[in-house]
Amino acid sequence: MDGESDRSERGHVPPDPAEITAALAAEDPTRRREAIDAFGRLVRSDVDSAAEHAGAVARQLDDESRVVARGAAEVLVPVADEHPDTLLGELDRVVALLAADTVDLSVAGARLLSPLGVDRPQAVARHTDRLLEILIDDAVPKPEAAVPESVDRVGTRQMVRSVQQESLKRRRYVRQTIANVIVAVAESDPTSIDDVEGLEALLDDPDPGVVGPALDALGNIAQADADRTRQTLDSVLACVEHENTQVRARAVRTLGYMGAESAVQTLERVAVEDDEEAVRELAAETATFLSGE
Repeated sequence: MDGESDRSERGHVPPDPAEITAALAAEDPTRRREAIDAFGRLVRSDVDSAAEHAGAVARQLDDESRVVARGAAEVLVPVADEHPDTLLGELDRVVALLAADTVDLSVAGARLLSPLGVDRPQAVARHTDRLLEILIDDAVPKPEAAVPESVDRVGTRQMVRSVQQESLKRRRYVRQTIANVIVAVAESDPTSIDDVEGLEALLDDPDPGVVGPALDALGNIAQADADRTRQTLDSVLACVEHENTQVRARAVRTLGYMGAESAVQTLERVAVEDDEEAVRELAAETATFLSGE
């Protein structure tokens, strides 16, 4: 397949899908990786044609070789962007990648989930409970994570810290992607989200990029049925004191969607004391709305 691939690249001849499919079944992971690379060239040449054969590649998302699995996810992203329906049958594999024990795999899964969640949230809805579990079970610590004491050289400690920070950044990307997909599901069909307690648990997450979407999801549920979110009132109220401006604003908006009349006094205080004018104005408007004035 290597020689054929080289000729395809030089002569701009798209790889043969039948050869790709056959190579994906090879016992040698190197052959499977070569097949993934060939499919990537097919995607770049003609994504519409590639989409017709995406299923065979998607089945490699749980390949025993992490390199093959990650490569499969990466080459399928353009297909997910242009033809999301072709991959909906593989959502179980996509979601499983998010909980992988290596950040490279989970990042690849997140890149693949994002367009599917945005374009076809109804299809993702049945996975919402699992997505919430992943977020709750894999909370990312704040950046001040300590470098192990066994690392004693200054240069080495700096390198280790740099690697730690990059890993944390990538894990946050995965978690924020998941959180935003949950919002897309809540916007599409708020009744499809059963685990309101799970959303409430995310309000204590150390990452504002997760807390904000959790508030938005609760707000969407409240717009459809405010009674379902009553139990979360205290947790949402606590978020109006959050250090992040966007979280405070989203909390205020969610209180409005919840019809939380008991929050009027708190909102009136926020309308006077918050450091950000936009939050003060939103709090004042929401307090007025809830008090019926």
